[in-house]
Amino acid sequence: MMFDQWLPMRELAASVQSGKTSAVSLVTEAIKRAKATKDYNAILSIPEERALQRASQIDADIKAGKSVGDLAGVPFVAKDNFLTLGTRRLQRAIY
Repeated sequence: MMFDQWLPMRELAASVQSGKTSAVSLVTEAIKRAKATKDYNAILSIPEERALQRASQIDADIKAGKSVGDLAGVPFVAKDNFLTLGTRRLQRAIY
């Protein structure tokens, strides 16, 4: 399945859980697209290695018949004011 950034998250998750596509392929494509927008400075850091390791684990769990979360394998971006292990955080506010 080609990664369609406009598909609802639940459809992407269903595609991963059914084996139609892999979490690794979705994460790889999301990383590629995030890097392509680097000049906008919208994403401060991309924890590639950790994201790909987690995606690989999700794919393995699905193949093994293990239960995974409803949105397992769906890439997402966390706002930089959330504390996220191994990433930069600005948490700037002007009052």
